[in-house]
Amino acid sequence: QGPQEAVELGLINSPLGSPAVADLDSRGWDDVAVVSTNGSVTVFGYDDSQPPALKEPVVSRPVPGGASSPLALADIDNDGFVEVLFGGDGVVWVVRHNGVVQSDKPIKLPLKDRVGLITASPLVADMDADGNLDILVAAQTGAIYAITGAGQSLPGFPILATGPISVSPLIGDIDEDGLLELVAFTDAGSAHLWHLDRINSSLTGTNVVWGQLGGNSGNTSRLTQIAGDFDTESADLLPTEKAYCYPNPIRGNEAYIRFFLNKHAEVDLLIVNAVGQIVEQITTSSTDANTDNEIRWDTTDYGSGVYVCRLQATGGGRTETCFIKAAIIR
Repeated sequence: QGPQEAVELGLINSPLGSPAVADLDSRGWDDVAVVSTNGSVTVFGYDDSQPPALKEPVVSRPVPGGASSPLALADIDNDGFVEVLFGGDGVVWVVRHNGVVQSDKPIKLPLKDRVGLITASPLVADMDADGNLDILVAAQTGAIYAITGAGQSLPGFPILATGPISVSPLIGDIDEDGLLELVAFTDAGSAHLWHLDRINSSLTGTNVVWGQLGGNSGNTSRLTQIAGDFDTESADLLPTEKAYCYPNPIRGNEAYIRFFLNKHAEVDLLIVNAVGQIVEQITTSSTDANTDNEIRWDTTDYGSGVYVCRLQATGGGRTETCFIKAAIIR
């Protein structure tokens, strides 16, 4: 009641589609995510102060080829955090809540299909009832793909409509038979309906997380999925098997040292050349627990050779170290 004061969150460069809302970082407060045409994702959220205050927005780096579809939200890997998904040039990009592009490897659709720009927002549901979420992608070729979070095709897919599909299909239990149906419209207005269990008998899932453009029938762009539990299998603060350099070998002017932390920690990156000289040292405390983190390494002035990257994490009363080899080719 009465006049309401608007809060300016910030400026977005060329936003694509509507913002979407979810508790991305599992802190108990809703965050707002926006994707830009260059493929960067901006997340506005609150800090841990009392009362909570708006923190500096997290902005991911642009992805090659940019974004071509509105975003979708889901905890696609059941790690306790919500990821941002959007279409690109023949790929689906997945960006974490802290701005890290997941594995730096987008989910690629078959190159031979020449899918082109994906303009329909991805959909997310557990289509094969295995407890893991799958991604549904419609293409302007008329093909509809269903792929796992690991990038594997589900049985019976892709399926083909009679023409290009530029807008998101709909997945849900349309006829209330306890199984999922898929509805898609081509650019020419032709309507298609498929029963998933008739595409393949294994497709008997019922859990829909992001079932249409805007996420739900109210087009609220708000995720109500309860994120999965944190992965606590590893007791290591800095698991060695989850630390790597991307790309490797390095041919451009930058690389990213990627690492997973099971607890919040201060991380020190030390880079040594082939003769044992320290050529770079970067320290950061801007890290997140239970997810991937990364440090940008500017390689502009580096020559060809093999470099050793030492990561040292200090947090929770522990200090752990791991080593990564990286090659630069000029």
